[in-house]
Order: sequence, then structure tokens, then C-alpha cells
Amino acid sequence: MKNERGQALIIVLLIVAILVAVVVEFAYTTRVNIDITMRMRDSIQAKRIAAAALEIEKNILLLDMSISPNADYAVTGELNEKAQLWSQIANFPLPVTIKDQNIGIMRGLISDEEGKFDLNALIGSDTITANQTLDGICRRLFEELKLDPNTVDVIEDWIDSDELPRPYGAESEYYEALNPPYRAKDAPLDSVTELKMMKGIDPKTFNVLMGKTDINGKPLLQPADAMDSPYFTVFPKFYDPNSPFRINVNTAAPVLLAAMYNLDDSQVQDIVATREQTPFLSIGAFTSELSKVGVDLNNPQVQAVNGYIDVKSDYFSVDGIGIIQDGVTYIIRAVYYRNRQTRTFTLLYWREEPFNN
Repeated sequence: MKNERGQALIIVLLIVAILVAVVVEFAYTTRVNIDITMRMRDSIQAKRIAAAALEIEKNILLLDMSISPNADYAVTGELNEKAQLWSQIANFPLPVTIKDQNIGIMRGLISDEEGKFDLNALIGSDTITANQTLDGICRRLFEELKLDPNTVDVIEDWIDSDELPRPYGAESEYYEALNPPYRAKDAPLDSVTELKMMKGIDPKTFNVLMGKTDINGKPLLQPADAMDSPYFTVFPKFYDPNSPFRINVNTAAPVLLAAMYNLDDSQVQDIVATREQTPFLSIGAFTSELSKVGVDLNNPQVQAVNGYIDVKSDYFSVDGIGIIQDGVTYIIRAVYYRNRQTRTFTLLYWREEPFNN
């Protein structure tokens, strides 16, 4: 009898153990499903917030044309009635509430694409030959970023239409030997992110080019800042190959200004301080500033670079960012051409980036 009772007890304990395991597994599965559902809900909310931020920014750019139709530059610091509206109230953070409950943050980022170096302008209209003036600027910009300037050969080979590699470049023969293999594009870039497909542009180099870290790996942006490179663009040349290449000297990054004119740190700081106080309303105003900081305007290289500058912009990248309190982030990035005559926007590029932190 004792043996029978002992066996019964063991069976009962086994049944209880199995039931406990089933309940625990069911509870875990239920919790996981709840977490997945909540993440999906938060992701949808974050996406809607990001889309709303994008629309606000478009309206800022549109309103800007009414308030300051002849001003095409960005400023920092206190509100300046002479400066563009977008440059002063962009990059806004706004709390998002539903039924008086704060659920997250809406952020908007606007960037002037014409204050950057257009990589597609490196290759001339014959689709093969590099523009020597722009090639020089790009190589000096790589040096300013502490990167190998010979990488410019790689970019030019990726864009040009032939299969003849430059001295430090690479064409399809190189890329087809990789695993997985692929061919050189041999056409203009349609996104700066294509850089990471090119020879020698490893993750560390790519992050520097995108402005996310310095050469030592120090972060320069938060993960939620999705803006593409502050130094390079592919607009507007990709969408309008016949458009003249111009760099807006009012919005160009200091390192780009340095690369354009071989400026030292003191000269760059003087130019940036001047444009923040009084943005350049004409090319003449900018070249006068160059002369003040010691640049020889009669230098042939300076004269060549001056053929590629401007003080206005029509292409803008716009980021709408939705951040839910638990860390779920959704980013929508778009690039628009703003037509001054028709007061309309043409969508040129769209990318969505969900981040589940």
C-alpha cells in the first residue's frame, strides 16, 4: 500500500510540474505576444507622428517663401528678420499628447541639400571625365575629414559610364570578385548611402562621410538623427543632370568651405561668424569676405571654385521623426525640390527607417 501511495504521489507531482510548465509557457507566450502587439501599436503611432512632422516642415518651407522670398540662407542664434524662417524654427521638438497624456515627441529636421558637395557633379557631361575643379574640392574635403583622398577615384569609377579603373579606383572586375558579387553602377548615385557599396569605404569610413562619427569613432549624432551626410549629396544632379552645380556658401559646412578654398581654421571661423551675423545676400558679398580673410581672388584655383558657388537653394531634405516614450522611433526622410514660381514641391526621394530601441 505504501508503495502504491508513493507512486500516486509521484504521478501527482509530475502532473503538477507539467501543468506549471504549461502555465509558465502560456504566460511567457502571452507576454511576448502582448509586447509584440504593443511594439506594433507604438511603431504605427511613431510613423504617424513622423508623417505629421514632415507635413509641418513642408508648410514651414512654403511659408518661408511668403515671409522671406529673396532670402536663401540659414542662420543660427536669435531670430533674424532678414533670414529664412526655415533655418530658425526647423529642428523642432514638440511633445505629442493624446487625451492629455504625453505619449512621445515629434521632431522635425530640415537640411539644405545645396549646402553640400554633390558627388554626381564629379563626372562631366561626357559621363566619363572627372571635373578637375570639383575633383580637387572633393579630395581636399576627404583630407579635412582625415580620410584617404584617393577614395575619390573609387567614387568616380562607380559613377562614370566606362569600365576603365582609375589609379586608385575600381570597376566591375573588382566588385564581381566579391562575395556576393555585383557590378559597378556606372551611373549617377541616387542615394548617398550607396557609398558603403564602394571599395575601401568600410563602416568606419562610411560613418565619417555620413557625419555620424569622427575619424576616431566619436559619435557626432544621436541614433535618431537620420539626416544623411552633412557634407555630401546626390541632388540635384541626379534628378536634373542639366542643372548647374552650385554650393550655397551660407549653409555649407565649415569643413566644406575649408576644402573649397584651402582655408585654415581661423579663416573658416571668421567666415562662419560673419554669415551668422549677416548672411551673404550675393556672391559678391561672399567674395568680399574671402578677400577680407586673406584669400587671393586672382588665384586661378579660387576663380575656378567661385564658378560653383551660390547664396540660394531649392533642394531640401526633410526628416520627420516620431519617438514614443518607450523608445520606439520612426523616421521618414524625404528630399523635395521647392519651385519658387509655382510654390509647389516635387518629391525626389523617400526613405522610412523604423528604430525599435
